Amino acid sequence: LHLSIRRQRQMCIRDSLETLRTHHMDQVQPILIQTTLRSDLTESNRLIALSMLIKGMSEDAASLVELAKKLDDGPVLASLLREFGQRPGLAVDELLLKKIDSDKPIVRLEAIRTLARRKNKSALDHIERLLLDTDANVILAAVKAAGQLDAVKTTDTLLEFTRGRDRTLITASLDSLRKLQDNRAVSVALNALDYQETQAAAIEYLTAFGTPNQIDGVVEAAVQNPASN
Repeated sequence: LHLSIRRQRQMCIRDSLETLRTHHMDQVQPILIQTTLRSDLTESNRLIALSMLIKGMSEDAASLVELAKKLDDGPVLASLLREFGQRPGLAVDELLLKKIDSDKPIVRLEAIRTLARRKNKSALDHIERLLLDTDANVILAAVKAAGQLDAVKTTDTLLEFTRGRDRTLITASLDSLRKLQDNRAVSVALNALDYQETQAAAIEYLTAFGTPNQIDGVVEAAVQNPASN
């Protein structure tokens, strides 16, 4: 019975949020902020409120940064951190750097991803550690960030990743090694031509670092799988 009442309450909150869409942001902003902050509500309702808030606020709305500072670590905060990647004018880098150390993987993931998007070189001090994270998605985000931020100290680790079995990680590692101008993964890239998931990254890598003979293999792979062009 208690669960049923709680579910009905959450549905009522969702319906109430939907009715606010027709109101001007100045009228509903306080309600949306409070709803976003309430940890006793479902994540789905909090995310609806946050989405409405983001949509109605200007690109340089500093109040979003203040909201992020008050949010508990979790999916709602992660969603807001992701939004900061689209708002380069906001002074949020200090918060993002702090959230790299969050105990929630989804928050660490969005923090490093957003810092890379914002081209914040301060994140370089954290990438090597994140490459050793316990969460596979955080590691993948760190691999991509290494290429975006020119993290040359990570190349040995990236090279090691290309020799693993995770094809998503191999793809990202090849891409970052190419951006970092590291040519030590040619043999791995040749093997990666055999798999659809890694072929596009392998073709780009070999185009940059392969020998003329190896380029023939790239051309053949591209003909066999035009989608990777």
